[in-house]
Amino acid sequence: MAVVSLDPSRSHQQRNLTLIATLVTVVPLLLLWWGLLSDAPKSWRRAGVGSFLGLAAALSSLFRITGVSGDLLPIFEFRWKAGPTTATNPTPSVAPESTPPRPALTTTPRSDYPQYLGPDRNAVIRNVRLATDWSTNGPVELWRRPVGSAWSGFVTAGDIAYTQEQANEDERVTAYELTTGKPVWEHKYPGRYNTTIAGEGPRATPTVSGNRLFALGALGTLSCLDRLSGKPLWSQSLTNLAQCSVPEWGFTSSPLCVGDLVIVQAAGRTSVWAFHAADGKVAWAAGSHGSSYGSVTLLELAGRPQLVAYGSRSVVGLDPSTGQELWHQSFGTGMPLVANPVLLTTNRIAVSAGYNVGTTVLEFTPAAAAPGTVWTSRRLKCKFGNPVVIGDLLVGLDDGILTGLAVDGSKAYWKEGRYGHGQGLRVGDLFLLMSEQGKVLLLKPTHDGPGELAQRAVFEAKTWNPIALAGDLLLVRNDREAACLRLPLAGP
Repeated sequence: MAVVSLDPSRSHQQRNLTLIATLVTVVPLLLLWWGLLSDAPKSWRRAGVGSFLGLAAALSSLFRITGVSGDLLPIFEFRWKAGPTTATNPTPSVAPESTPPRPALTTTPRSDYPQYLGPDRNAVIRNVRLATDWSTNGPVELWRRPVGSAWSGFVTAGDIAYTQEQANEDERVTAYELTTGKPVWEHKYPGRYNTTIAGEGPRATPTVSGNRLFALGALGTLSCLDRLSGKPLWSQSLTNLAQCSVPEWGFTSSPLCVGDLVIVQAAGRTSVWAFHAADGKVAWAAGSHGSSYGSVTLLELAGRPQLVAYGSRSVVGLDPSTGQELWHQSFGTGMPLVANPVLLTTNRIAVSAGYNVGTTVLEFTPAAAAPGTVWTSRRLKCKFGNPVVIGDLLVGLDDGILTGLAVDGSKAYWKEGRYGHGQGLRVGDLFLLMSEQGKVLLLKPTHDGPGELAQRAVFEAKTWNPIALAGDLLLVRNDREAACLRLPLAGP
């Protein structure tokens, strides 16, 4: 166990899994030796075995394992503590088709947050200036409510917020009033993904495009709904189309809308699928390098728009109109790739992964058939929290510890702040972070450190879900409850 703990070639997650497996194997063998083979008096052996079994039974009756942390350590909770809920909302499955658009709930101008990682799918929020002093003018909680299990985030359009949840044996897409949290509609369909390690419920975040809402469930059901009423317009099954099984961690790809297409990552031999948004018919299917757990993103690199997606051990570029492969580059070790690529310049991207992989920067030129590698570093290993560029820093969670790395790869300025495997957004020159422990933190990273300015505890349970910021309204959730905070804005 000491050798494993000090092995630099293993990631934190691999070390923890090995240590747990060692304990699970060795402790029963030691108990067997003590009870049957040791030279201790028989009364001692009986007392020792009985005491151990009694203690194990007592602990089992008091505690349960409710999942694992981002570092794959088991999470124990008292059995009487309320766990994740799968109860349905007291709302109709679909609001009446004739329901008119709801009047505005506020007159304050507010930008929409229409998709995973924000308007540009890069975890950057523009045109919002947050106040940095929360001691006298801190966040105000507008509402809090229980939600069904899921690792999905919120998106917003107008005065409605949307997310995905589990409801017993059904997955559901839900709509809530943005400023009150009151249910507007829900759409549910059969499907349930659940494992002790991965958790229960949908994993992707829905996407709003015009009056349509697209959502991908954990078992591969892609739904298109009328966003005002929740009326289903069409659906597709990725497992049927791609002739694949459900991936180990479920389907996690948040839909990407490009023109009249909606694009998701599937699994199997053909991993990226594009559908016509109007009717759900397949436009193209591509990708021959396997799949992983990131979401497809649209980037313009060296003057050419292209889709960037993860294979099982690679990052791939595809033509948005046809799916034709433009390039692919080896990346990763076969472990999950989750954090989306980050655009550094007009011709450079950074890709980062956990499990001891680290960060690689790729450079594109119009003449080259494939990108070249500019630099690599193991000092920033983003498991599923997305890094961002702030000034000349690449800021992200390196195995749960916030790290500031020079964009040119020349040095790591700092590594401090054990925030766990959370999710964040860049807002101006600030970093708004939801920690794995359920705290919202406001930071101003510089060369000197993460620059923590303020924090506010919101949840008491593990929080992996992406956050959403619509103007001054911050939507946060985990697999148990959701809340909306009004953040103080800086003056003109």
